[in-house]
Amino acid sequence: MRRTWCSIVLITIFPSAGHLLAQEETGKEFQRNVLLKWKIVLESIKTARWDVSIEYFDATSTESIKAGPTRIDTVRLGYRQDRGEFSQVKSKSFHEDKAVQKRETREYVELSNMNYSAQIKKALPRDGWVLGELNLSKKELADRLATNRLCPWMSAGNRDLFDWVAKPGFVITRLERSPADAISGSVRAHFTFEGMKVDRPDPVKSGYVDIDPSHSYRPTKYRYNLNSETNVGFIEGILEYAEGNGIPVLRKTTSDSAIRYRKRPLASGRDIHMYSNVEYNGSIADAEFRLSHYGLPEPMGMPPVAGGARWHIWLSLAAAGSLCLALLCVAIRRRYLSPQAPSV
Repeated sequence: MRRTWCSIVLITIFPSAGHLLAQEETGKEFQRNVLLKWKIVLESIKTARWDVSIEYFDATSTESIKAGPTRIDTVRLGYRQDRGEFSQVKSKSFHEDKAVQKRETREYVELSNMNYSAQIKKALPRDGWVLGELNLSKKELADRLATNRLCPWMSAGNRDLFDWVAKPGFVITRLERSPADAISGSVRAHFTFEGMKVDRPDPVKSGYVDIDPSHSYRPTKYRYNLNSETNVGFIEGILEYAEGNGIPVLRKTTSDSAIRYRKRPLASGRDIHMYSNVEYNGSIADAEFRLSHYGLPEPMGMPPVAGGARWHIWLSLAAAGSLCLALLCVAIRRRYLSPQAPSV
């Protein structure tokens, strides 16, 4: 009995090759379970909408963070499965010298539906919307709508987690109970990654993601280690959620980064996302994915959707008003400016 106990201790301290293989399989199985659950969640969502306020900070020092954000984005997003998407962004950038009151503001909307995608913008906040871009390629639209991620918590550190974790180069090397959230039973999945980002090697080579299996395998914390010819550093963040079961409702994310680009000085940053009005499977009208919703005409051959901004009615009313005003002017002219008959 004593010999058996010693054997168990030895196996625990010095794991065999078979144990390491089993651990690797456990990582693969965990990866499959994560992707399967996320797929189920995505398939259950028909519509999604939320608002998010994003504050960007220079995190070079504590003083720079206390100085306040360098930019604030206010974003309103909406998705409807196989119907369309929209994002309305209002961005304010502040001068690095806080004594300078000058700031830059821009506002734009990107929208897509089954017929076209478009970008509209305002030159100044008080101006109306003007069309910036229009794309009528239905194939590109279908591809874009097919890759929508209707959960904001499936994006962490500017990574589409569903797509990224599914890549062959993403390998979970070790699993452990997360030290950051031991109470909930979150699992820390250490990973390595070898892949491409656009046309060059992806700078993220390793890191970890804390995942909560009891709540749809939602991510709660992450760290990505960057090491490439162009980027060296890290990105890490925390995701906070509202209480409750069902589809996770994200409330806040905080992300910190310290990255050296080529031979430039180390750049440190922090961004904070605050989420509100998060709603899944609610009602979103078709009109919200149309140009006519913002007072602009639809492309040729595409009448405005009922419930949108009925620009054609306003044009008709304006034309009718102009005609009435013209007739009134003619009547007044005839009455007061016509020659009078000579007196007898």
